Amino acid sequence: MSAMNGIKRTEEKPYSHGARNALTSTIACATAISKSSFKIQRSNRDAWASSQILKQNKLQVDSWSTDIFGNQYGLYKDIKNIAPANRKNITGEIWVRKNSQFTSPGYISLARVFDTYANTSIVNELTGTGIRKLDVFFDTLMVETSGAVIFEKIIYDYNTDEIFSLTDQARYLSLAMPVSSNLDKEFVNTNLNNYTFAKALS
Repeated sequence: MSAMNGIKRTEEKPYSHGARNALTSTIACATAISKSSFKIQRSNRDAWASSQILKQNKLQVDSWSTDIFGNQYGLYKDIKNIAPANRKNITGEIWVRKNSQFTSPGYISLARVFDTYANTSIVNELTGTGIRKLDVFFDTLMVETSGAVIFEKIIYDYNTDEIFSLTDQARYLSLAMPVSSNLDKEFVNTNLNNYTFAKALS
């Protein structure tokens, strides 16, 4: 023990040779893991930056949602110089950032969700650039195309980092009927004063 200015201080003992080697090994291991993790994250980020359509086609985010599992869903459209009121009629593409932070287009991340519609006319819109609206309610994914709205109760496997759904829990709403969400498209040049439509209760 030594005293300086009235304060007692404990002299630090040097590490033994074995302890010093163990500490050096631990630090080296932690550094290697950190570098490996950084390389994986950087690889995914670089792949996102260099190959994704967002930069190549100058797409902008139109909507962004998160499910209860921590997965994030973005709808990207070419909406530069488009008035906000008209953006709903522009179609775009889904991109997903999973809970693991892995980012990819919707046709990859949601392959086990959209496979329900493999033999339908909307599959190309779902897996391409035909998405008009995207939203998530807790664990329910809603996607609107020009011809339909689908509701999928999604499941996320934390072990495999996969998003999927069950076919018998899927819901499909055709927009072939003139509902309010697409009247502006179907009847843009039609005088609707002589028509009677169902109205929501106030």
